[in-house]
Amino acid sequence: MNEEKDAPSGDEPKVENAGGASALEAGRKLIRYALDSVKTTGLHLRDIWHVLISLLKKRQFGRLVREAEGVVGEQLGRAGLGDAQLREQLDAVDQRIENLKSADASPKHLLTERRGILRRLFHNAEETASEPASVISARQALREIHEMREQNEDFSGAIRQRLVPSNGDGWRKLGLGYVIIFAISYLGARFILPSSSDPPYFAITGVSDRRIEDSVGLVVSGLRLTMPDGDVNEIFNSTGTCFAVTSDGYLLTNKHVTESYENLQRAEAFRERLRNEALIDASPKLWVFFAGEQFDAKVLHSDKNYDLAILKIEREHRPFLRIATPTETNRGTEVYALGFPGAASVALSESELLRKVEQEERHMLIKQRFRPDEFEYTMTKGIVSRIVFRDETEWIQHNAAINPGNSGGPLITADASAVGINTLGNFDAQGVFYSFTMKQLSQLLSEHGVEVDLGPSD
Repeated sequence: MNEEKDAPSGDEPKVENAGGASALEAGRKLIRYALDSVKTTGLHLRDIWHVLISLLKKRQFGRLVREAEGVVGEQLGRAGLGDAQLREQLDAVDQRIENLKSADASPKHLLTERRGILRRLFHNAEETASEPASVISARQALREIHEMREQNEDFSGAIRQRLVPSNGDGWRKLGLGYVIIFAISYLGARFILPSSSDPPYFAITGVSDRRIEDSVGLVVSGLRLTMPDGDVNEIFNSTGTCFAVTSDGYLLTNKHVTESYENLQRAEAFRERLRNEALIDASPKLWVFFAGEQFDAKVLHSDKNYDLAILKIEREHRPFLRIATPTETNRGTEVYALGFPGAASVALSESELLRKVEQEERHMLIKQRFRPDEFEYTMTKGIVSRIVFRDETEWIQHNAAINPGNSGGPLITADASAVGINTLGNFDAQGVFYSFTMKQLSQLLSEHGVEVDLGPSD
């Protein structure tokens, strides 16, 4: 009887298997639910990204609308249409702008006023069927921009509705998904990615390398050659360094960096000889590259007393280096010289340049003549040895190496403030280099319409 009582019944194993199957199925459901939660969160993050993009596009469309309204106003003014008083104001502003340009002064504030007049001219003029084709075309472009802006608004509204889950389960999946993603990110950063003790690529305190890249430029002087068959060939004969001091494209470099370009501009006889003997049209060019991005530069002013040149490129809302205050540089201050020594080239004489042009077999654009690594700035570190006054000029003597090609680049402190322009070195001695101090140049920049920032960079 006891044996029969202790023996397992035939039903007990079936109950145990059913319990195991239930647990396994529950685990599978939990995994599916977790994966579904991650998927839901991924879609949620994607929608957030789309909303951010639509907000950026909204700002862009707003700017495009303002510009298009100005274009319509411009065409109305040229056609003699719209408010007569506004057209008189436009003529007066145009005359003042021309006067400032003739005096080599900056008309920046007047250009802003002019854009405002053009937009008011557009808003005050009713559309008529008798408008000329130029006005009709400008209005059509404006309508198309409005349509694209409305489409962007509709798309953004639909995405915003999707961002809010419709029920409690949707909120639970979203919450669980974020928890899982956060946990994976934390574990990956903790156990997979390099330790925070690893040395960073750019070690100056608190300054991103990308901002420095967009603030320090390679300057290239050369010629754009239009060959007899119409092909374009671009060659260079000297390089140097520059740096941005405003967000709208004002740059500083040494005068001796731009001297080759200015000499080519004056060499009309050389260019005439090239045209007559080789049927090649030659145009002097001054290019600037920021992280490989190419710009055409103009020399606004060059000053031999300070070996300074002020350049201008068309570049808006970009990083720049602030100018250090006079109290920021003392003996022993750590400084960094930035520049492009790897792309340095000895300047060619006119006869050498002519031979180079005649022997050149490959027609290339200027950017193709440099390796990608030649658009990467280099950095040398040193300390301020002393401040030197000679001939009413103030110099920073330091031991941060300046090599050929570094000329015109910035000498900066640990917070990326420009304290000097790298200018020359005593190559008969070790560690003796000189940079003009920036403080003596602030007034000169202001006289030429360049207002520099003495506060933190953008």
